Amino acid sequence: MKKITLATLKSFIRKNKSNLKIQFLTHFDGMTDCVTTAINTDIHPIRKTDFELKHTLGIEGVWISLSKNYIEAVPNGYNVSNSCGSFNLTI
Repeated sequence: MKKITLATLKSFIRKNKSNLKIQFLTHFDGMTDCVTTAINTDIHPIRKTDFELKHTLGIEGVWISLSKNYIEAVPNGYNVSNSCGSFNLTI
């Protein structure tokens, strides 16, 4: 089985930019200084940011950690978990 890396995720985003959907599962909450369950876990089309940072991959609400990102395959996409939260990117 091929290892899923950040490069795999970036390639998936480039190839499916017009069909991507995102589902936020958890997010970092500064009020409690920890990751908490997302209030709205609906799946919706991505919104692009005005700037392409390596930390956001150009998608609003996404944050890629500098330390460790856990990326695993889910049906039609990938789940990303890190110290900033977790989300599913699917088509």
